[in-house]
Amino acid sequence: MKNSNLFKMNTFALLSSLLLLSACGGGGGAADTPVAATPIKAADPVVIKTGDLAAKPEFNFSTQLNLTLDVAIEQYSERAYLNVCREEPQTGKIDYSNCVYRGALVQGQLMHTLELSHQGGVLHADIWQFDGATEPERYQWQYQANASVQRFEIR
Repeated sequence: MKNSNLFKMNTFALLSSLLLLSACGGGGGAADTPVAATPIKAADPVVIKTGDLAAKPEFNFSTQLNLTLDVAIEQYSERAYLNVCREEPQTGKIDYSNCVYRGALVQGQLMHTLELSHQGGVLHADIWQFDGATEPERYQWQYQANASVQRFEIR
């Protein structure tokens, strides 16, 4: 009887092991075929037409900027010359090859409106006296986003 019970226990253990291996997959390898992923459908893009866009009434879509040059310097009773030029991006200095105004001051006075092509940036102004002996007076202006009127005052 001991042999019979031992045989039954060995048989039971062997069958249990085989069932356990087959239930777990028992290995596998490169021969397994991968399960194809279900593609996710992207949402339809939202189409906005230009006619659907809305802007505040005060926004005029203009890229032009009017800048008033207002120069009043009493010390220049003699004639002087004014250069108003853009800033050179690499150096931050005046770029004489990119000037928006060049002209003479009469008795240290000038009132002139410039129309600039865009709103950003910095302008530099140099005032030269015609005597050639003095260094120019230097001034700087920067666009003011909150100002309704752009004005470059030199005093």
